Amino acid sequence: MLSYAEFCDKFNIRLDEQQAQAVQCTDRAVLLLAVPGSGKTTTLITRAAYLIYCMGVTPESILTMTYTVAASAEMRTRFSAMFGEEYAARLEFRTINGVCDSIIRRYARRTGAQRFDLVSDNGAILAEVFRTVRGEHPEGGDIKELQKAVTYIKNMRLPRGEIDELEAGGIAVAPVYDAYRETLRRRGLMVFQKSRSGRCSRKSQIARKPGKSKPSCFGFPGGVSFFCLPSALFRPDFSRLPPPRPADRSVFRLRSSAKA
Repeated sequence: MLSYAEFCDKFNIRLDEQQAQAVQCTDRAVLLLAVPGSGKTTTLITRAAYLIYCMGVTPESILTMTYTVAASAEMRTRFSAMFGEEYAARLEFRTINGVCDSIIRRYARRTGAQRFDLVSDNGAILAEVFRTVRGEHPEGGDIKELQKAVTYIKNMRLPRGEIDELEAGGIAVAPVYDAYRETLRRRGLMVFQKSRSGRCSRKSQIARKPGKSKPSCFGFPGGVSFFCLPSALFRPDFSRLPPPRPADRSVFRLRSSAKA
């Protein structure tokens, strides 16, 4: 195995002090907060290589996750360019959706259960449910508004009382949403869609109050990128971290104190 200095010399790595600290911190979870273009991806792929070359971690034990297929492909390409295709081919570069789907498929294989069929666009199902529930055809942007509402409900994990108060384009969401969920369940379908922020009006001012936001079940508020290493390394207590300053461009400003 290489020392960190040998590792940097071998691959011509030039990191600042904070990036180097993030790369070498392997005994606890690390949260990187930084604006676009500040060096997060470089730090992430360098950390993966550091684990392989300096810590003896097998590539198959390292998992990277990001939000989009394009970002995942870019991460693989950049790792390959810096550290070679051999290890890049053995590393897992996945989207969050892809990781979740692999878990479902593995569970289905092990239990013999019928896995969900994936649907990439829920527009047709919402339109069908809309006609059934309301007895009329959707107009103009009705379906897009409902899609935003569904995403908002899931990402914010709204309780029942708040769902009942939700409107989308003047449409009461709850009856359509209930019928939509029942249709998915009955047909064994799962919606596979990008994370996005839904903006919905309400009959009463309930959500989107300061301090009331809730993170989605598989990510961080505000679109924070994250890098998942061997699963034991990723158990931070984020409640102990202060909020980042908007102008702070630090790549390694915060680090969890949670031990692996």
